[in-house]
This record gives sequence, C-alpha cells and structure tokens, in this order.
Amino acid sequence: MDGMLSQDEINALLNGMMEGGDDAAAAPSGDAPQAAPAASGGEKQVPDESLLTDIEKDAVGEVANISMGTSATTLYSLVNQKVNITTPVVELATWDQIVEDYERPCVFVKIKYTVGLDGTNIMVLKEDDVKIITDL
Repeated sequence: MDGMLSQDEINALLNGMMEGGDDAAAAPSGDAPQAAPAASGGEKQVPDESLLTDIEKDAVGEVANISMGTSATTLYSLVNQKVNITTPVVELATWDQIVEDYERPCVFVKIKYTVGLDGTNIMVLKEDDVKIITDL
C-alpha cells in the first residue's frame, strides 16, 4: 500500500462525517492545547496565553506561511491554476473552543510537532474545500 487514500475511501470518510461523525470530530485529544483551570464550576476553560510570546507566535506563523506557500506552489503545478492561500493565524485555543468555533461538517487535520517545537497544529478545512481537494 502506498499510504494514499483512494477516492472511494475519501468519499466514505466524508460520508461518515455527515452521518453523525460529529462525535469523532469533537472527541477530546490528549495532544490538545492545555487550558488554565476554570475559575468556578461551569465556566469555560481558556488557554494560558503566557505559553507563547508574541515573537514565538510570529515565528510559528512564519513557519506555517512558508509551508503553505510551498503547498500552494505544489498544488499549482498539479492543477495548473492559480492557488490562493490566506495567511495563517496563530491562536491558542482549547480543543473545546476549536470544535465549537467551526461549522460542521469540516475536516480537522492535526499535526504534532516532533522536532524543534513542542505542540500541535490544527488545520481546519471546510467541507467544500475538502471536496475540491479530493476531486483533483
């Protein structure tokens, strides 16, 4: 096996999301950003903003920008059409905030940094964008 998903496998995954896959997307992850404890019962947790300085956030954003720029160039060479990718936004958030903030169905791509950085990158793709990408 080459590690690539077939179009049928991708369609099955997307169909599973539409048929109640919200539970899978909303499941908490052990690698989710850590949150400061809630002040009292029932209040939402918020991420500890002191985890990253503004300079560190800028550095993470620049790495993401370079990566996305490379991806855009590669995608252009594959489809021979102009590719627009917006500048990444670096924010600290809890998993619950991420799940709550995005309209579903959508696809969460979780990237764990293993060298140089300690953390996780979450990329959220809208359903229509995923359909376009998987149809290429």
